Amino acid sequence: KKRPLMEIDSEVVREALALKREQFVDFALLLGTDFTPRLKNVGPVRALKFIRAHGSIEEIIKIE
Repeated sequence: KKRPLMEIDSEVVREALALKREQFVDFALLLGTDFTPRLKNVGPVRALKFIRAHGSIEEIIKIE
């Protein structure tokens, strides 16, 4: 079953999440891309918690 195409403004989402641009990019990377799979056991809620707690993927790697 086909779903209708939906356009999402990333700036609106970023502002709603109260993330800096760099944090939003890291958040999106944690969720996976067309070129990389999603990390196991890391969904949107957990990814956002990681970014809010540590600020960046680099800091997450240092701590986790």
